[in-house]
Amino acid sequence: MYHLDTNKIKELEVLILIRNVFNVKETATYLHSSESHIRNLVRKNVIPYFRLGNKIMFDKSIIDDWLTHGGSKPEYT
Repeated sequence: MYHLDTNKIKELEVLILIRNVFNVKETATYLHSSESHIRNLVRKNVIPYFRLGNKIMFDKSIIDDWLTHGGSKPEYT
C-alpha cells in the first residue's frame, strides 16, 4: 500500500479544487513554449507564478491576464 504524507494530500486536494492550475510542463504546452523557457521566465520573475511546496505552479486565469497585458505582470491587489 502506498502512503501519502499529509502535505502531499493537501497539495492534491488543492490541485483537484483548482484545476485551472498548471505546472511548468503544462504551462509550456499551453503557451506553445519550452519548459526551459518557462523556467527562465520564472527565474527572471517575468511570469506570474506561485509555489506549492517546492513545485512551481501557474494559475491559468492569471496567465491569461498576463498575456492580455502583453506578457507584463498586471498589478494585483
